[in-house]
Amino acid sequence: MVEVNLRDILPEELNYPRPRLPFGEVWRRYADAGLCPVPVQDTPPTGFLKWSRMKAEQWAANYRWSYAQTAITLPDGLVILDDDDVEQVSALEAELGTRPATLYGTSRGAGASRRKSLYRVPDGSRFVGEYTGGEVIDSRHRFAFVCPTVNRKTGAMEEWYAPDDSALERFPTAEDLADMVAELPIAWVAHLTSTAPLRSATRPYEGPATFEGGQPSTRVIEVAQRHPDTSHYPDANSALMSLAWVAVRFPEAEGIETLRAQIVNAYVMRADAPTAPDERQASMDRAWASALATQAAQHDAEWAEIEAEVGAGSAAWYRSHVPRALAEPEAFSEILPDDAYKRVSKGDFSAFERAVMGDASGYAEERAQKTSEGEHTERSSWSPRDLTDVLDPDYTPPMPTVFRRTDGRALFYAGKVNEIHGTDGDGKTMVGLAAVAETLIDGSRVLYIDHEESPSVIVSRLRLYGVPIEAIRHGLDYVQPEGTPAPSDLSALEAEGYALVVIDTVNESISTLTSGDSNNSDDVTRWHSLIRPFARSGACVLVIDHITKDAANPLYPIGSQAKRAGYKGLVYLLEAPKSGGLVEGGQGHLRLKLAKGNSGGLGLKRGALAAEFHLDSSGTVATWELRAPDDSAQLAESAAEVESHRLAIWEALIDNGGSVESKAELWRLLKVGPNGSWAQTALFAMVADGVVIETKGRNGGKCYTLASNKAPTPEADAERELWENYPAEEPVPTSTPSPLSVRGDGDGGQSEATVHHDPHPVTVGDGREGLPRSPFTGISDAEIDDLLGETHPG
Repeated sequence: MVEVNLRDILPEELNYPRPRLPFGEVWRRYADAGLCPVPVQDTPPTGFLKWSRMKAEQWAANYRWSYAQTAITLPDGLVILDDDDVEQVSALEAELGTRPATLYGTSRGAGASRRKSLYRVPDGSRFVGEYTGGEVIDSRHRFAFVCPTVNRKTGAMEEWYAPDDSALERFPTAEDLADMVAELPIAWVAHLTSTAPLRSATRPYEGPATFEGGQPSTRVIEVAQRHPDTSHYPDANSALMSLAWVAVRFPEAEGIETLRAQIVNAYVMRADAPTAPDERQASMDRAWASALATQAAQHDAEWAEIEAEVGAGSAAWYRSHVPRALAEPEAFSEILPDDAYKRVSKGDFSAFERAVMGDASGYAEERAQKTSEGEHTERSSWSPRDLTDVLDPDYTPPMPTVFRRTDGRALFYAGKVNEIHGTDGDGKTMVGLAAVAETLIDGSRVLYIDHEESPSVIVSRLRLYGVPIEAIRHGLDYVQPEGTPAPSDLSALEAEGYALVVIDTVNESISTLTSGDSNNSDDVTRWHSLIRPFARSGACVLVIDHITKDAANPLYPIGSQAKRAGYKGLVYLLEAPKSGGLVEGGQGHLRLKLAKGNSGGLGLKRGALAAEFHLDSSGTVATWELRAPDDSAQLAESAAEVESHRLAIWEALIDNGGSVESKAELWRLLKVGPNGSWAQTALFAMVADGVVIETKGRNGGKCYTLASNKAPTPEADAERELWENYPAEEPVPTSTPSPLSVRGDGDGGQSEATVHHDPHPVTVGDGREGLPRSPFTGISDAEIDDLLGETHPG
């Protein structure tokens, strides 16, 4: 890198040595001042808006980022107004009032109208990303290049200036921010937090862009607080799912359409997005429609269960009153206390509530009649099932809805038992808790049956994932059972209407609940009978299981066949890539491969990669994504895997003299089972390519022989041929040849043999070292005897 002397450009008293200091040498100064420095190489690192000092230190130590340009994003309470349109800024100042002088940065010199002005704002302010005068940079939007980065447009270095336009001549400090950063006027804050930029994007819906009806619903406010940043698809998708939960259950709640606009616009109008606004708008429309359909189906199932429990009349009254009451709990606390929604499913109404219904005796009679009918008319599982819904032309099979990938597809079925398994220490519980966090943030309830950890560990990890305390308190039920459950225990839990039930882990659960063993089919069958009712109640049941590190077939969990057969949902193998898995306090990822199931509409075969779980735990709040597989990366990985399989077969044949007399013998050499699935595929390809020759063997079998002129893959064979045809250099003689007369081929004549005298010592076969190479190499003993006889007579 070419270094430029700063004295040629700026005053000598400037206390940093170069105008292009790399990020690795700058970031601490900005971090110490209370700003959030990020490196930029055309683009910033993923997740830069969730800045932490640990992340910045990792970027600085990474060669990719250590020499990048320096930019900053901002903590809550600060904002940068990047003024681009001078006339628009002047018009806004005429309307809203002149902004006070403040600390600013620019590459255009002191007093330039195009500048990045730093202001203080109230904590928690939610700014738009753009305004008519330029761009807004805060903790949720974009980044700003700062000193000592050179502006590509002007060719000059970004510099900091004090409010009086004097050059700061140093990096800003915490004291500078306290003394020089002015408060942004209230009128400007109100304007920049209420104007939504629309530009070329299609308007998300026909409702208002701002809420003007007094106060939004408490439920809507809670959704906004749980999802402060929706500029990326997974966050926006999750926020829409949470908002759909409110929209379906409490359609009269104030502010639903307004919050939807804010969620969608934050993603659609993101400046650094790789896709066009119209494409992002379309994806948000699909996400909203899917969220509404999912929540509507779940809500109907909940009320069907309530009606079956308390009767049609009582359920109808509650369905007309509960939504409004729960949407505005402060206004209706006398009618329905905080736990009313939970008590609805049990039919546990207060006397006041029955009096409001107007017919307490009628309710009691209906409840008693329903209970009596239930005792005598319980439907047998052998009764023929009504197939009307399945035969409907518009019927669509259920799809997985729990644990969504970044493309909106999900991995687990509701109403079925699903499973993930992997080796110890690979992060199975962390993946399971990510599904729990997703469900809690969506506003649904979770039952966590824990046989391994403790409540403090589970809660701390959910808090690490950013799940609010209130969501955990009201949405999570934690159980750490000891012994077989009583029927009343299971009935009480099943009646709670959980969206997700997690069992961690299977073998300990079988041992605790049945006092049995996972290898015993009877014990496993009895265990399935205990957990399957949760699935029948509509919950997604997720069980976590172990496999050994040296498992012969890692797609299958350990234990009896009955255990695997009992999983009617989707089963995944969780494995760490060769480069490593999850990293405590750092970044890592795991892979989920489909082990059993119908692929849930993902179009996968058994053993195919279904998703990648990426976790960044370097900050105070861990961020995770369940990413859809990268097709190009999968193809490259598959190609490398196939090549390694071919190489294994090639080496096995080489070690066995180049051939085997049967396929079974080859399988034995490869140490694979009788089917040898991966070996079958690779062997077939090598026979087709001519690398291996297949001939008839004994007893109807087949013999496999390695073609001597072939490498294990066409690519390797081409490379070998290239080197074989490469011209070799002639050896240079190391000494002058001298003729030596030896006897010829027995024809009585003489022949001249030229022998090189090699002065360099060599190691001979009997282990003697340091001896010169013999000049008689290649001459027989008889010829030597004749030669000696002629040379030394008698």
